[in-house]
Order: sequence, then structure tokens, then C-alpha cells
Amino acid sequence: MMLLWWAWLGFVQPVPGLADTLLAQGEAFHAITEYKRQLFFGLGDSLQALQGIARAYEARGRWAEALAYWGEVNYRKPLPAVRHRMARLLLLQGRAREVLALLYGDSTCQGRRWRALALGYLGRYPEARDSLCALGDTLPALPSPGVIHTVAWTLPGVGFLLLGEPVRGLSSLVALAGSLLWAGYLVHQRHYSDAAAVGVSFVLRFYSGGRASVLRLYQEKQRQALRHLVETGVP
Repeated sequence: MMLLWWAWLGFVQPVPGLADTLLAQGEAFHAITEYKRQLFFGLGDSLQALQGIARAYEARGRWAEALAYWGEVNYRKPLPAVRHRMARLLLLQGRAREVLALLYGDSTCQGRRWRALALGYLGRYPEARDSLCALGDTLPALPSPGVIHTVAWTLPGVGFLLLGEPVRGLSSLVALAGSLLWAGYLVHQRHYSDAAAVGVSFVLRFYSGGRASVLRLYQEKQRQALRHLVETGVP
């Protein structure tokens, strides 16, 4: 029975408009099959079929396959809107440098927007935020990288406070202060080996660990803000 079904798919010509209907109804997998059958039989506009396949792959969250088909569309008929769509898919895969190369010289508002997001993905968050604000978009006002790195190397707990994490910040400060006070008390009591053990624990766990956590949190907040704009910014 299955062989008869595949034979029918291979020899019966596709119904015009069926692929578009399937995609509109959320049947992306079957829509891809119908679009490919249109291409196989040479029916309709092949460019529209390629775009339909790309949109269907996007609907299924398969960014690499969607990007490949949008690339074919761009090769046949290069348009800014297609490149902007490709830029979004590249950013969803974290390929920010390719976005800058793809949109080099693109002076449209949407092109500048995607380039700014790409800069943010590359760690240039303040520059990206300023560019996006000029285009009408908003990003959370995070501290500058210099401030975060300085605070992370001095008092990691303050870094959590600056990033809007009061519970983690206060608990980190309490742990730092408690470790220092305990080590000082042990030195005062001449328990030098115990004080050294507390000092090593302080450096490895509360200081080094807190500093690394602050930097990770800062990068994560940047990525979350940028990714929100990328996921909602369908051209």
C-alpha cells in the first residue's frame, strides 16, 4: 500500500495552490513535499516554490535548510528583503560575522538593524544598542563591558546587583565578607593552616567563581536581549 502511495505521489501532478494551503494551515512538512513536487514537474513559478520551501523550513525551526533555500532565491533574484531574511536565519545560528559580510553596503533601515544586531552578537553591545535606538528599537540598558569587568575583578557581588540580580548579589557579598572575617578570626587565633584553607576556598569558590558567574550572566543578558529582537524581527 505504501508503494502505491509513493507511486501516486511520483506520477500524479500536484494540485495548484495546495502547497500554499498546507503551509497556511501549519502543515509545513507536507507543504515542503508539495512545493518540491511542483519543482519536479515544472509547474508554476519555481521562485515562489523555493520561497515556500524556505518558509516551511522556518516554520519547522530548521534554520540551516531554510537558509539554503533563501540563498537559492537570492542567487536567482537578489533582493534586500531576501538578504534580510537570510540575516535573521544566520543570527539564529549565531553566525554574526556572515551577516556583516552579507549586508555590507546595505543602507536600508532593516539592513542597518540586522548589522547592529550582528555587532551585538560579536560583543559590541553598547554600539549595537545605540544603533538600534537610532532606528527605533530598544535594548535593556546594561552597564558597559569595562564597568562589569572592573567590578567582577574587585567585588563580584556588586556585579550581580548591577545586572539586576539582588538575591545573588547580596548572598555573594555576604559569602565574601563571611569568608574574610572567618579567615581573619582564624589568623587571630593562630590557626594558620585553617586560615590558609579558608583563604584557598575563598579564592576558588567565592571570588573566582563569583567573577566568572558575573561575566557569564552579563553575556547571557546580552544574548537574551538580542535574540528577542532577532526572533520577533521577521522582515
